[in-house]
Amino acid sequence: MKRPLLVAPLLLAACGGGELSLSLTSDDLGDNSLSLSAPADLTTVRALNITVDEVWVHVSGDDIPDVVRGEDVAASSDGWHLLTAEDRSFDLMTVRGGAAWPLGDFPLPTGRLTQVRLKLKAYLAPAVERASLPGAVVEQDGTACDLNVPASVIEPGLKLSGLLPAMRIEAGGRYRALVNLKIKDSTKVDGATCAYKLDPVLKVKWSGGGGDSK
Repeated sequence: MKRPLLVAPLLLAACGGGELSLSLTSDDLGDNSLSLSAPADLTTVRALNITVDEVWVHVSGDDIPDVVRGEDVAASSDGWHLLTAEDRSFDLMTVRGGAAWPLGDFPLPTGRLTQVRLKLKAYLAPAVERASLPGAVVEQDGTACDLNVPASVIEPGLKLSGLLPAMRIEAGGRYRALVNLKIKDSTKVDGATCAYKLDPVLKVKWSGGGGDSK
């Protein structure tokens, strides 16, 4: 059951803030670590299907540094806003090589945008440290495999990591953010059941008031 915070976008629209156009991609440009002898990872599969369950952003006041560290924005801190709780399903292999999928246009309050959080939907209850998404991966020969991810991508969600320019949101401003869900840190798991292990990394490229996360 979705939380009452579904009304958050409507409340934000009345605050005289800006608007954020948010899109999702999955590129690992600049990572050339794969060799012929390396084990198979998710960049070699035919399909990688995920469902984004919720999209959140964190907006702080103006009294923060121009550059923040994503890990320092706690999931329990004030300033989080739920943009959407509508399930959106994606094949991440279709948003590579410069392609992107729109997540939507959302009103934001004025302030400094310091974090984005995506909650992925799990079809099994998360374990203590890892969660499984059955059949999320399809190999080139059509074999369906499970996807093993940290339970934290389900709850509280996958956040931006590393250094992040805090994007200033001004009244009437229009901004863009391209969220990059990197899948390079993955490998096929040996076992009786076909499965891949993924520790996803989330980065962002701002447009209209900030730079890129590092």
